[in-house]
Amino acid sequence: MRFQTAGLLVVLAASLTGLGIITWQFGPEDVNSLFKTLFFITLVMAIWSMTALVIFALKKRFIRSRQLGESAQESAFYGSLLQGLFFSLIILGAIFVKKIF
Repeated sequence: MRFQTAGLLVVLAASLTGLGIITWQFGPEDVNSLFKTLFFITLVMAIWSMTALVIFALKKRFIRSRQLGESAQESAFYGSLLQGLFFSLIILGAIFVKKIF
């Protein structure tokens, strides 16, 4: 489990670094469609990994309180990836709706 959560932390750090570099290097007036695409991909990765880490931390705490085995943690991790994707899509949808209106 440590390697999988470390992988999520690496993805989160890389995506936040990518967001920082993209927004620091380029202003809104000189950005082409490639950098817009990269920005939104890294934004999705950052939000997805962050929500997956939060959900997995909550599930891991629940598993420890119930004293379940290692296999329960593994299924909780994969479940938190899917739930993190669902919640990140909701968050991104709220951001885009707020931006439009």
